[in-house]
Amino acid sequence: MPRSFSEQHRRSATRRAPRNPHLDSRMDIAELRLDHLDCNVDELKASVAVLRNDVSELKTDMSILKADVSGIRAEMKQNYATKADLLSLKHSLVIWLVSTMLAGQAIQPVIKQLAG
Repeated sequence: MPRSFSEQHRRSATRRAPRNPHLDSRMDIAELRLDHLDCNVDELKASVAVLRNDVSELKTDMSILKADVSGIRAEMKQNYATKADLLSLKHSLVIWLVSTMLAGQAIQPVIKQLAG
């Protein structure tokens, strides 16, 4: 008779092993399980090795991408306009616009005199 719940649980867990009529004893079942586990462990080790290679390639690619992005950022910062550049451009555009309007108004009477 079991003395505690854990012992009863342990005994019931050992009884839950699937029965195969072709196997002679529990020892064969245990060996079969161990063989199956060994195969699974070997497959997992191979998968982990492949994943390690993939991760190392990804790390290399990421470092290359980081270097490229930092280079692009440096180039973009050189091409940024400052506030002083924008104010200078604004003033020159206003001056060109006003002078074009004045020149257009001054040319009209000259054209009338030459045509008339």
